Amino acid sequence: IIEAIEKTAGRTPVHMLLRDVFGQNTTLAKRYTTLQKHGHTVWSFDPEDCARYGFSRYQQYIGRIRGMEATPVKRDFSFIGANKGRERILSAIAGAIREQNLDSAIDIRYKADESARTKRRNHLPYLRYLQFLCSAKCVIDVVAEWQSGMTLRPVEAMFYRRKLISNCESVRQMPFYRPENIIVFQHPDELSGYDLARFVNAPFVDVAESDLRMFTLEYLLEQIVKTHERKYQ
Repeated sequence: IIEAIEKTAGRTPVHMLLRDVFGQNTTLAKRYTTLQKHGHTVWSFDPEDCARYGFSRYQQYIGRIRGMEATPVKRDFSFIGANKGRERILSAIAGAIREQNLDSAIDIRYKADESARTKRRNHLPYLRYLQFLCSAKCVIDVVAEWQSGMTLRPVEAMFYRRKLISNCESVRQMPFYRPENIIVFQHPDELSGYDLARFVNAPFVDVAESDLRMFTLEYLLEQIVKTHERKYQ
């Protein structure tokens, strides 16, 4: 895809949306920064990548799947996702949850020692991923070691009316933040200071649609169009 875009340099401006983080991988990032010099726009959700490589910033977004909030609840907490250095923290979180006689389901996929073939076999369609996530009262969110931006899980949790525990400090600055729905922690040991049973069993506090709008696909497309008009008209 990058090679095809490189061939359009100077002719058709392209907007590229990055769904992962470069971090210190400057070799790969360099190809994208070069594309920007040729008139294309690269978007990232990660603040540090945007600052480091000059990318445009967007907020995490989803296309809402109607009815997902009605997924039957089977457990107290859930996590599903790639390892990305999260395994140790997730294990500590699961331990803190067990200490309060609550249950969790943690499904770590795409571990570092897996072959590409195994990773393809373990790939989970997005709908099934969401069903697993929403099968709990509360979503567990852990930011990867090299990521500074918010993951999708806080957005998914709020759209589908699930509580959230997260180690992403920037969640507190989001318009959907409600302390009744979200616990932000720095270290799993802090969770022992919360009454997690009361937290997950208390009613979800409604979040206004206006506080969720900037995390929708429609809002993102509006931002891309506005940026395009400013740069190319």
